[in-house]
Amino acid sequence: MNEKENGKVPLIMWRMSILDGAIKQWGVDAQLDMLVEECAELIKAIQHMKRERCGWNEVAEEIADVRIMTAQFHTLDGVSDMIHIKEMEKLERLEKRLDAHNKKE
Repeated sequence: MNEKENGKVPLIMWRMSILDGAIKQWGVDAQLDMLVEECAELIKAIQHMKRERCGWNEVAEEIADVRIMTAQFHTLDGVSDMIHIKEMEKLERLEKRLDAHNKKE
């Protein structure tokens, strides 16, 4: 069992340390380029899964990569708040669409 699993290092602190370290090490521009690459790989994996050339395991791997890359930007001053606000706006919009759809049924 490693330290993250037995509680010596809180998981959230371990995660944020790695995310912050990556963006500080390679810089915002490089990590934006990596985010573009990871998004492209996710798109490709989804297309392959739809053509039955791969399965959910490969798509899940690419989703994890995209989530790790996007999470790095939460460590930047002010960006996390912007992301949170936009996410809430989009969730509220989705909720309205779901409500409208359910009223039609």
